[in-house]
Amino acid sequence: MIMEGRVFVDGQKVVKAGSAVSPHSQIAVQEEEEFVSRGGWKLKGALEEFGIVPHNKVVLDAGASAGGFTDCLLKCGAQKVIAVDVGYGQLDWSLQKDPRVIVMDRTNVRYLKAEDLPFLPDLITVDLSFISLKKVADALMEIVKPGGELLFLVKPQFEAGPHQVGKGGVVKDRQVQREVLWDMVQFLMARGVSIYKVSYSRLKGAKGNLEFWIYGRKEPGDQPASEDLWAMVEQAVEGAHLFFGRKEEQEP
Repeated sequence: MIMEGRVFVDGQKVVKAGSAVSPHSQIAVQEEEEFVSRGGWKLKGALEEFGIVPHNKVVLDAGASAGGFTDCLLKCGAQKVIAVDVGYGQLDWSLQKDPRVIVMDRTNVRYLKAEDLPFLPDLITVDLSFISLKKVADALMEIVKPGGELLFLVKPQFEAGPHQVGKGGVVKDRQVQREVLWDMVQFLMARGVSIYKVSYSRLKGAKGNLEFWIYGRKEPGDQPASEDLWAMVEQAVEGAHLFFGRKEEQEP
């Protein structure tokens, strides 16, 4: 619960297990919000960390699957969400019947065009598997509004070379994770994404892979210096290993 940010002492969020607490302090536990899949929690953490506000925005959820991201976006006040997935019938029924959701099943994000959509999104969230983000970046940049936000979930196992992926499809090597993340930052910048932040997901992927976030906008302007971007990448990778190392130590 502490790792999820739901424990408060005297109104202040507890960020570290083992913190000293006065016997006179008021301890409160925030009720857990329900999402249709764990992806909702994954996205919520990123929205809070990066200060992304979906309220009143029209959003495209690339790789909607069961709808964890879509559900989170709606609960954060999104006006409309286009749920795009190459599969069919995976989206939770509660979302399929929600009038705020536009379902686009059997749709490959790689080939999306502006004319395929009812509107151009203010924000695009991207959570794809078994395909490199490099294959969809150009299409996404074409359909997001000028100045629009893009939030990419980078999964090293689908970006690294076959020789860099370990047993069971898990990438554990920090250097490989750094290289993948740095390469993706450079790739997106070359396609017009202004990079704002790089971080790690507080939830691992299904097989235990570490996953990372890149947040940017479609806008002209100066990019951060290379050394600053590299520092973001380094902090994301090291931060992930530190975070999950502590978490594993605290688990019984």
